[in-house]
Amino acid sequence: MKSKFSIKKLQEKYKEIPIQAKLALWITICTLVQKGISVITVPIFTRMMDTVSYGKVSAYFSWLNVLSIIASFRLGAGVYNKGLSKYKDDQEGYCLAMQYTTSIITIFLFLIYIIGHKWINAFTDMNTTITCLMFLQVFFSTSMGFWSVRQQYLFKYKQVACAALVYAILNPILGLIFVFNTPYENRDVARIASVVLAEIIIGLFFYILNIKDGNGKLKKEYGIFAIKFNLPLIPHYFSEYILNQSDRIMIQKLCSYSSVAFYSVAIMREC
Repeated sequence: MKSKFSIKKLQEKYKEIPIQAKLALWITICTLVQKGISVITVPIFTRMMDTVSYGKVSAYFSWLNVLSIIASFRLGAGVYNKGLSKYKDDQEGYCLAMQYTTSIITIFLFLIYIIGHKWINAFTDMNTTITCLMFLQVFFSTSMGFWSVRQQYLFKYKQVACAALVYAILNPILGLIFVFNTPYENRDVARIASVVLAEIIIGLFFYILNIKDGNGKLKKEYGIFAIKFNLPLIPHYFSEYILNQSDRIMIQKLCSYSSVAFYSVAIMREC
């Protein structure tokens, strides 16, 4: 009886919480779930992969961050929130414009990569297959981000929480399936492919949803506004990355992939 009473009391208290606090609460819960899943799955992956393979996956995520800054122009950062306020009567159209703009930049960079892939591969020490997967991930990963921020702006926390939890569960499940069913020497590619597939499944859904909500039309003025706003900030985003996440690339260049693996596990960064 006491437990039922306590649960009912908690439900009543929860209903009284302002919607802004509910949004913050569920974002926190989703973050904790994602971190918890990472803590559980990292030891599993380290036992299923050798140090070189695990190190390659860790280095992949570092190079992915570099490409994301260039390809996305970080349009999902501060300029996106500003645009949602500036164009509050057409938030769906602005969201779609950011998605289209990011896609166009990503495709343009991919064409440059095709032309100079030999030199780029030599610099990053990533082969063509891995780099193509990286471009695919960047292309599809932004759509959910644009959608989520727009939903948060509208305080639709339930939709954001559900989407985040689905991705948090889908990613490691696909990873375990792919890695387990792949020969030992190719498990780095399998793990990366599983992450990319999860991004494509989730990202494609939100890509189509954003197109539907935005009526499929690209409004150039939104894209031009965002690029002009963010262009001076790109050095800032790169400096932030260098301070926080460039360590694995430096270890890859100066030491080895095995060293990257040991370092990544020591600081528990998700792979």
